[in-house]
Amino acid sequence: MAATEKITVGSLVTHPNRPEWGPGKILAVKGPHVDVCFREREFVPGASPVITLSTAAVPLALAPSQSDRLLDNLPKDIGGRPVSKRGYITLDQAKRGFRELFPLGFADPKYLGDEAGGERSYKWAAHELWEATLGNGEGERLIAAGDVGEVTKRAEAVVARVNLLAVFEVAALRDGLKDTKAARRFFRALFELLAAPAPDRPRFEALVTATQNLPAAEGKTSPDKWTLVTLLPFLARPETFMFLKPDATRRAAEMIRFDLRYDAHPNWLTYRRLLAFAGMLMDELNDFGPRDFIDVQSFMWVVAGGGYTLPVARGKRA
Repeated sequence: MAATEKITVGSLVTHPNRPEWGPGKILAVKGPHVDVCFREREFVPGASPVITLSTAAVPLALAPSQSDRLLDNLPKDIGGRPVSKRGYITLDQAKRGFRELFPLGFADPKYLGDEAGGERSYKWAAHELWEATLGNGEGERLIAAGDVGEVTKRAEAVVARVNLLAVFEVAALRDGLKDTKAARRFFRALFELLAAPAPDRPRFEALVTATQNLPAAEGKTSPDKWTLVTLLPFLARPETFMFLKPDATRRAAEMIRFDLRYDAHPNWLTYRRLLAFAGMLMDELNDFGPRDFIDVQSFMWVVAGGGYTLPVARGKRA
């Protein structure tokens, strides 16, 4: 078949009998057989996201578009890695799981509220505190006036409004900011990054360096943490900057099959991939009414935490 003859590794294809699976990416060609990862083929725990099909029995067709924001970013070893203990899920499964907890999506009172399970209001309150105390150039004015201590106090108050850092991470930030020179470098790099229209590599890497150079007491946690680099930009400008909580963020990306190119040390490549992942989710969650990356981060957290019943695939498996 003409379409099948053109199929090579990397091609995006459609299944003639499974249009609900959406496009799939060819990962390997083995004679008359191909390994395919379909974007919306639903999974059950323990199932591989990759299936092998005979092109003689299943006349796959090239997808109308040969680009897809999820399939273009699959982990390179998706076909050979051990299956995640929690399994893989499609974006539709993840969305149904989120709806199980919050039926009205991002407008759900339980999602918005301060009570147990509320995800947005306390993060937004931290953003508003940043705006009121350090936004609109106030932080830069305080730094220029030499009042690093006041900036530190106000930033620590913002951090205290959320529970996104572990106790030892809060201690690492607090201890590091006690050094006035190191704190000045940190806040200058932070405000430079926030002043940019969009995240860029030089300013992000400058903040990484300034964070890494915050002094740590002997035997205490190093400030070289993703959480400490990304939290304040996220709370200051949640429409632009994303927070990276390593375990939860990596788990959500792995389950949805998006390759973050993760490295334990903060770096631009991983952060750029995180922004791409968050941007994709923002678009995919459009029917939930997302306002900013606070909503996207909350969605990732719920997916990774599995506070819902993992949806079981409906209908036949293959």
